[in-house]
Amino acid sequence: MKKVISEKIGKYFSKIKAVKLVYLYGSQARNDAKENSDIDLAVLFDDSKGDSLKIQIESASLLEDLLNKKIEVQNLNVIDIVFAYRVISEGKLLYAKDQIYKVRYEERVLRQYFDLKPLFDEFDTHLEERARNKLLGRTYEYLQGSL
Repeated sequence: MKKVISEKIGKYFSKIKAVKLVYLYGSQARNDAKENSDIDLAVLFDDSKGDSLKIQIESASLLEDLLNKKIEVQNLNVIDIVFAYRVISEGKLLYAKDQIYKVRYEERVLRQYFDLKPLFDEFDTHLEERARNKLLGRTYEYLQGSL
């Protein structure tokens, strides 16, 4: 993504008191976006300073008009930890109201993700095993009866 677009996005969000952090993620962050690719943003809000859903919707609409691109805005306050981990590990920070808060947020996400990673890995292993044995889509009760 062009630097000028990143700067416009950062400048836009810097004017909104309820916004703490803004990350670019997806194809634009990986630099493999096509001409018609959308811009994926993940925003962390200070919920005590406004209606985050309203800001999320308005931001997407206003930025689409400003940049003439499709904009997707995800709320980091309500997404799952795996998605949050992907955003901070693969994305690019476009705006931070406070660097200390940024570090604390990223530390919290990393700690939670790596605390849960053994469970994610176990689930993936179990899912792969079920797929290999052609058991996907069968319920547990059905499998119990066939043992």
